[in-house]
Amino acid sequence: DCGDEPRGDPALWLRTVDSWPKCSNLIFEEHEYYRFLSYQFVHGDLYHLLYNMVLQAMLATPMERVHGTLTMLSLYQLCVVFAAVFAIWFDPYTTVVGASGGVYGVLGLHWANLAINFDSMKHGSINRWVRLAFHLSWVLLELGMYYTAYADGTSYSAHAGGVFFGFCGG
Repeated sequence: DCGDEPRGDPALWLRTVDSWPKCSNLIFEEHEYYRFLSYQFVHGDLYHLLYNMVLQAMLATPMERVHGTLTMLSLYQLCVVFAAVFAIWFDPYTTVVGASGGVYGVLGLHWANLAINFDSMKHGSINRWVRLAFHLSWVLLELGMYYTAYADGTSYSAHAGGVFFGFCGG
């Protein structure tokens, strides 16, 4: 088998290869390029969907207020695509679903914002050191989950791709 199957329409999953025995390259041989975007609309379960929704609301709303809807929508979708590219490069036999690539992209945007504007964040609604502690604890939590629960089906390469592009786009 080329990977486990999550819930939702299989035509929307980001899956580089089809199920065994066919195992054809869906994206490139079958020209299903829409999968670079469509996988964000299918989630593994209700918890996965709620987790992404809460984090997206928490992280994207303040950035959208500053940068505008069109800019954030564009960056978010680019993070989704780049997360898919990372998943294809580093973990091509994993099925990827969910909006985590975009959500982690917004996290990367926050990291870039923190790096660029740290000195001017002295008087914000959330102290800059609290923001830094939040982001560092998130990194430690993600690394801990990667090393202790890697076989849980989470595409950590997609998370890394989202963060990387979000940071670079920020």
